[in-house]
Amino acid sequence: ITFPAGSKTAIIGASGSGKSTIMQLLLKVYSHQGGELFMDGDPYETIHEETIWKHVNAVLQSNHFFFGTLRDNLMLAKEGAREEELKEGNKKGNLSAMSMEKPVLEKGENLSGGEKQRLAIARTMLKDAPIWLLDEPTSSLDALTEKQVHEHLFEQAKDDTVIWISHKLIGMEQMDQIIVMDNGKIVEQGNYEALMEKGGYFAKMKEIEKNMFGA
Repeated sequence: ITFPAGSKTAIIGASGSGKSTIMQLLLKVYSHQGGELFMDGDPYETIHEETIWKHVNAVLQSNHFFFGTLRDNLMLAKEGAREEELKEGNKKGNLSAMSMEKPVLEKGENLSGGEKQRLAIARTMLKDAPIWLLDEPTSSLDALTEKQVHEHLFEQAKDDTVIWISHKLIGMEQMDQIIVMDNGKIVEQGNYEALMEKGGYFAKMKEIEKNMFGA
C-alpha cells in the first residue's frame, strides 16, 4: 500500500480483517516482521517513535484520558493553546455543550463512549499535525453528529494525509483510494467509482449497508 502525501485513504473491512493492525504498524506500536515499511523514503526502523507521533493526529479505538478537566485533556494536544483555539476544537468535536471545567476521571471513566470519541477528535483537531490516522473515530456517534464531525475533520485536513479505518462506509466518495481487507489480506483497492463498478466485495458491503440503514 502507498499513502501519497495529501491523499485520503479509507481502510475498510469486517472486524478482525486486519485494519487496526495496519494502524499499529504505522504508529510503531508493532514492529513489522516481514516486508518493508517506509515513511518519506526512510525505512521505518530508522525512525524514532517520537518523530512519528509528533507528526500524527491519532484517534485510536482506545484513547488516553487523564484525571482533570475537559480543558486539561484538551491542553495535552497543544500546550499553551489559546482559549479561542480550545473553544474552536470543542466546536469541531461537537463538545460545545460540555463545560471546559467538566471533571474527567482517569481513563475517562465518567464519559460516555460518544463523549470519549468527540474529545479524542477535538484533541486531534487542536494538535493539527499533517498526518491523520483515525481508527473507527466515529463508531460511537449518532448519524447526525458523525456527519458533522466528518465534515469538520475533512475540511481541516483537506491538504493533509488522512488514513481512515472503519467498518462503516460513510464518506467513501471523498476518498482518493479505498483499501478493502478480509482475513488479513487486501482483497480490493481503488476509488469509490471503480469499486462500485467492479461489483465485488466493496459493492456488496455497500449494498448491505444501504439495505440495513438506508445509507
